[in-house]
Amino acid sequence: MMWRRIAGGLPAAAQERLYDSAFPELRRPAGEVVECTRLLGSLERVAVERRLELAALLLDRVVAGKARSEPHVHWALARLLSRTPLYTAADSVVPAAVVEEAFGRVEALDWKQSGLEPLVAVFAAACRRIDLRSLDVDDGVRRRVLDKLGRSGATMEQLRCVRECTPVTGAQRSQLFGEQLPAGLRLSAG
Repeated sequence: MMWRRIAGGLPAAAQERLYDSAFPELRRPAGEVVECTRLLGSLERVAVERRLELAALLLDRVVAGKARSEPHVHWALARLLSRTPLYTAADSVVPAAVVEEAFGRVEALDWKQSGLEPLVAVFAAACRRIDLRSLDVDDGVRRRVLDKLGRSGATMEQLRCVRECTPVTGAQRSQLFGEQLPAGLRLSAG
């Protein structure tokens, strides 16, 4: 947990070392890997290819029905696929095509089913409209995502951030951070 909390301020080389240490731990029983999964999901300066490997592994768990009681998997997946990094620049964001493919893999699932509800938050973050062609998902995919989100119980704010470019709110930033920040502590926007 400590490493996850400070990871955003670490340089890329230190994040890569943390990733190398934590990634093998994903093979342990679920109860032991909650913070490890969250740590891995929060390492934004790790090479995109490695983060894509992690996203694929986590998405496989979701599709196979193995992540229904593992909110940490959905949280990490949302961080990995997010259009808005917390600590880095846009060049660390995974390609929109990866998000589009991930959505295609889970689109047919019933997101209202127990354990799949977090997919709403995952794809609200993953398909957030940024108004940058290199980051935004295809408009056709966006329409399908909005339809799926609407049928799956998304909030008006979740729908709005996918439909139109809106600034990230403090509450959304806290959700991306993974927990409530201590009183008085704020994350800077840049």
